[in-house]
Amino acid sequence: MNKKIFFFLFDKNFIFDYFFRLSVINFFGLLFLYDTDSFNQGLISVQSIFYSINSLLTFLFLIIEFTASILQFYGLDYKFLKLIFLDIKSINPSYVFEILITILNYVLFIILISVIIFFKSFILKNFYNKKFIFFIFVIFISLTLINIDFSKKFLNKIYNFNKNLNQYSFFRNDNWFLYYKYQKILSKNKNLNKQLDFVSDFSTLIDPDLQNNVFIIINESYRNFKNHKIKNNLLNYIIDDKISKSFKINNYITDWSREYSTQGAELKLFCGNNSNFNEFKKKNLKDFINDNECYFKNFDDFSKIFIHSFIRTSFNRNRYESYFDNTFFYKDLDDKELEVCVGRPFTGYCDHQLIEKMNEFKITKKNLVIYLTVNNHIPVKLIRKVNEKFCKANFPLNINEQFCSIYQNQILFNKGLNKLISSLSKDDFLIYYSDTPPIFPKKHRIHFEDYIDVYTFKKK
Repeated sequence: MNKKIFFFLFDKNFIFDYFFRLSVINFFGLLFLYDTDSFNQGLISVQSIFYSINSLLTFLFLIIEFTASILQFYGLDYKFLKLIFLDIKSINPSYVFEILITILNYVLFIILISVIIFFKSFILKNFYNKKFIFFIFVIFISLTLINIDFSKKFLNKIYNFNKNLNQYSFFRNDNWFLYYKYQKILSKNKNLNKQLDFVSDFSTLIDPDLQNNVFIIINESYRNFKNHKIKNNLLNYIIDDKISKSFKINNYITDWSREYSTQGAELKLFCGNNSNFNEFKKKNLKDFINDNECYFKNFDDFSKIFIHSFIRTSFNRNRYESYFDNTFFYKDLDDKELEVCVGRPFTGYCDHQLIEKMNEFKITKKNLVIYLTVNNHIPVKLIRKVNEKFCKANFPLNINEQFCSIYQNQILFNKGLNKLISSLSKDDFLIYYSDTPPIFPKKHRIHFEDYIDVYTFKKK
């Protein structure tokens, strides 16, 4: 028995095959998984050292790694990806393209490794065949050049090699390992709905009979940092001394939809948590509200306005026109003298400017104004540098460029919101909350609260 084990360990074919699989996995991982959580850690996969021992194990873990890479791309789960592909026509084409290109990288990763390992003998047999080598070389160069994003980031890492040596380790964990690890850390708080300040739907907060104007501001992907120094710093741009003294301010918490993201938040606003999403997605909004006896029926005597600084075809929000008296999307806001804030890929009018103009959308004495932002959608582009020193001095703002950018962009919006709140009269009521936390991969989402803060403002 001992002789068999000894022979197995030192058999030349086994050793060669093992290092061949190990090299191929990590080389193509670098080429096609370069922008995943795993390669933010290091270069060589720790787990591949073990599963490269056998071809079947390798194929099994390739499938697992492929799946985990897709799931960590948007930071949610397979239900949200299913929603994207079932309703692909209603989503921003640029965003769909970005998702497809990213997933194509992962598809190439699993296909090329599988083909090379499976046809290893043929490849080695033709290793000195000039035509074959030239063919392989052309394919490799083509894949590298087509993947422009990879080329830029890879060259950047080479250029900053010394810095990267200090920042990254030599070894890394696979994406499936990280997915499992951070899934446990980021598991949903099951006791959230037992807290005294928890609200399951907004009908308990809004009484149409007591208000003339109701403003509902849905700030997409609000940066609810766990670090209270950062959280309070951002809130101070909204709630200054003047607003603290002049307004009754309440703070509640609620959960968020992992399955349906922003559309789940809109469904919850219109009709509560227990509504049928598939029906909501297909029906025009007025019929949906009437058929399901949603509390939004109570706003019949209000002029109803819906504003979104992005295109109206996104998630087929055309269907909202049946309920609202006026809807304003990207093209409808041309006359508001707003700057355009470029996003990746969600480009729209600048929310921090538009928020100050909410009063301009009122039609009559009683108005329901709902405003859904877009500039905060992850990943963001920095609009303007604000309080950059605070970024550099506070964790986790100083570990991720995106964290610092979303913090600075949020300051701009919070300043605009402060101006809107200051303009409210005693008959006005404002609700401010987010649809979801920032949808980073789970590795980064651990720095944010996994619940939504809801703030209400009523002048004393």
